[in-house]
Amino acid sequence: MKYIQVILWSMLLLMSCQNTSPPLKPAENLILNHLDLYPKYPTCPNYYEKKQQLNCLRTQIYHFLSEEIKALPKKQFIDVQDSLWLKFRIDTLGLTHLIKITFKHAVKKDTILYPVFNKIAHKIPQMQPAIYHDQPVNFEFKIPVYIQSIEKSDSND
Repeated sequence: MKYIQVILWSMLLLMSCQNTSPPLKPAENLILNHLDLYPKYPTCPNYYEKKQQLNCLRTQIYHFLSEEIKALPKKQFIDVQDSLWLKFRIDTLGLTHLIKITFKHAVKKDTILYPVFNKIAHKIPQMQPAIYHDQPVNFEFKIPVYIQSIEKSDSND
């Protein structure tokens, strides 16, 4: 009889410990300060401070983009002299996707530049995703880029 009581009490205890709250819905438009962890670029150390995590991520992404842009053929940027914002998303698997290019000036070259920057985005190394309440979440961020081509196209002559 003692064994039956122990089993019943154990089952009752197990049932009371189960989480009965609804499952966590994917968080959208999270405020950056609410994230538990920012995405971690492969070469970034494990920082305790969230500000250091974010600074390392930004620095590494900037460095990666600048190296990739320098390696591109100059003909892709002929007649481009503009500031632009690249909006990226790091998904729950740690893969980076280009979402949008926004130009500061009215001259739009997005049909030419979107494939270029999309290709660069897919080259960014896979990272550990952002974490919110112990769940991986999408993380979006913008990076400003200034492009000034030296060469002019022949059509302006």
